[in-house]
Amino acid sequence: MWMPRRPIFKSGIAPWNEERLSEIKPSLFTGIYLDFEEVARLRPDLILAVSSGVNSNEYRMLSRIAPTIVYRSGPWQASLEEQTELVGEALGRPDAAANLVTSVERVLAATRAENPVLTGKTFAIGTYFNGFSVYLSADPRVAAFEKLGLKLAPGIASLSTHYPRKTLLALSGEQLNRLDADILIMWYTGGNQSVAEHQPLFRTLKVVERGSYVPLTDPTSVWAMSALSVLSIPYEIPKIVPRLAQAAERAENSGGSPHE
Repeated sequence: MWMPRRPIFKSGIAPWNEERLSEIKPSLFTGIYLDFEEVARLRPDLILAVSSGVNSNEYRMLSRIAPTIVYRSGPWQASLEEQTELVGEALGRPDAAANLVTSVERVLAATRAENPVLTGKTFAIGTYFNGFSVYLSADPRVAAFEKLGLKLAPGIASLSTHYPRKTLLALSGEQLNRLDADILIMWYTGGNQSVAEHQPLFRTLKVVERGSYVPLTDPTSVWAMSALSVLSIPYEIPKIVPRLAQAAERAENSGGSPHE
């Protein structure tokens, strides 16, 4: 199991996974690069790399170590359904996987029904690392937010048609206004939030000015929505949705953002 170089969680395991791993002591790898020798030392029976950016060369290397299951869609594009289905098939538990997907769909549908203010509101989700980046329609987290009734901001939807295989796109200064939606969600690590929020162009976005901007800085929220799974969503939804609803109400009361 790969984790950031500096573990985010004390145990190294995200809280939504801890209960299921309570009797297991997983080996954790740090850093962002695959260490094939370390993987081989564990003598795995199966390698799961469904939600990953594994390329063809890395897949060949991993497959020499053990049977390897990767995405069907594309790098970092596997939806919740795809991830869970592939893992269920690989483990011989397709029914259990299908039940988990159904459970999450019910959570999202119930949350949408309980928060009608979200339906039809436009949104953008991005981050900041030496510049602003935005997630496009191919990214799984975009699909998850859409199931709450939200619609991808027109400016981002337009970019998605130009880059259909991309999940994340860096924005130039003149493109920053594409983040202007009814709701803007940004996740940050380290001191990136302060740097981003001090950018003059960012501060002039209407979504920021009216307070419909939702920054995610708590590690649990950041990783629950970044490493999406059928376990992380039910864990995080109760915390993040009230903030989204408040942002949506502010957009509604102000007349909303300009739509391209």
